[in-house]
Amino acid sequence: WPVRLVFVAGLAGASGVLVYNFGPRVSRWALHRPRAAALVALVAAALAWWADGAVLPRLYPAFHGALAVLAGLAVAASSIALPRGRAAPALGALVLLGAAFAGPRGLQRLSLADNTRLVLVERAPWLGRGVAVAMAVHPPAEDADEGTRAPTLAGARALDWSGSDIVLLTVDALRADHMGAYGYDRPTTPNLDALAAEGTLFETAYCPTPHTSYSVTSLLTGKYMRPLLALDRGADSDTLASYLRRYGRKTAAFYPPAVFFIDEGLFRSFAERGLDFEYRKVEFADPDLRLRQVDHYLREAPRDRALLLWVHYFEPHEPYVMHEEHPFGDPARPRPVDAYDSEIARVDAGIGALVRLVRARRPGAVFIVTADHGEEFGEHGGRYHGTSVYEEQVRVPLVVVGPGVAVQRSKTVAQTIDILPTVLSALGVPRPPRARGRDLGPILAAQPGAADAGFAFAE
Repeated sequence: WPVRLVFVAGLAGASGVLVYNFGPRVSRWALHRPRAAALVALVAAALAWWADGAVLPRLYPAFHGALAVLAGLAVAASSIALPRGRAAPALGALVLLGAAFAGPRGLQRLSLADNTRLVLVERAPWLGRGVAVAMAVHPPAEDADEGTRAPTLAGARALDWSGSDIVLLTVDALRADHMGAYGYDRPTTPNLDALAAEGTLFETAYCPTPHTSYSVTSLLTGKYMRPLLALDRGADSDTLASYLRRYGRKTAAFYPPAVFFIDEGLFRSFAERGLDFEYRKVEFADPDLRLRQVDHYLREAPRDRALLLWVHYFEPHEPYVMHEEHPFGDPARPRPVDAYDSEIARVDAGIGALVRLVRARRPGAVFIVTADHGEEFGEHGGRYHGTSVYEEQVRVPLVVVGPGVAVQRSKTVAQTIDILPTVLSALGVPRPPRARGRDLGPILAAQPGAADAGFAFAE
């Protein structure tokens, strides 16, 4: 807030100075050249309208709200060329149009048109805001709650990781389809591809929400976003680390503070508890520094206690940086996706080094590799992540390597929140009654009849 207040105050002050110095001149020019002023205003309105629909759609609501206000003011200013009295009919038509949508019949019909509302809110600066107001006045009827049932843990455990260390590697903003193992034609992930060839790769795995804060917390609690936020924001939720500590494991986490940058107030409990990890290193660190930190921890870790080790790599997240040792595209003029791929290759090299380190120090470790979300590069008119549940934002890699895990490519749909129940089952830890997801053990072990269509939910 201190930074935001200073920024807003500075922007307001600069705007006031500009208006004070140039407002009278612009007014005099507009009064003497009304047609030219009207044309300039209409061009400004058109540009604001275009920018609202084309520039970072679904991101930064305040930015888009400002563009809508600017477009409205510009259109209003264009009436300066109209003789007095001519503006009233135009305003009256707008009022009648608004009344048609705001009337009971219009609201009732609009409340049933989910797709129409979505398109209008996202793509129509003025009408979209009107639809948002209309929905607040006459909200759509809630779908009937048919109830949900947590998947049950049926049968004996399929895997036994009792004496094995568990290494969970998550890569921020890593799209599955930008890995060689998932068919990408660029050599971005040779180390991850080699690791995937040693175990099970899920061809279609999904995160529950394409935001780091939500997705990581869901993964480590085994719960979807809505229960986490509705039930006291998950403050009473245990994590994978707390379960394993209860059963005698040492736990360590290496992650950046950016894990809780989005809606940090909602996750204050998890941030303050460090997601219940006993040892944690919370700082921005490149893969080389992370390797040294993990190396230091492993040197000090007791040999007679199994570990849960979580490392979250931040590099593929924007701003994307082109690394000289991993060039893609034109290094002189790289596209965002070229730099993104370079970042992936940089992390892949770091993961390869970390896997070799862990295997040298702690033979027989289980490796689970996934991501918190994907990344969009304009496939559906957007950028980055956190704005939709299209494949590019919610489909993530999921690779599991460890004792009893078959070498295979599984077509069963999986979720990142399946990781917690899978690990607990393989360690013989009772399943928490409020955990969602399911035990993927039978599929990982390639038990006959275990493969099925699977299930995933994202919001």
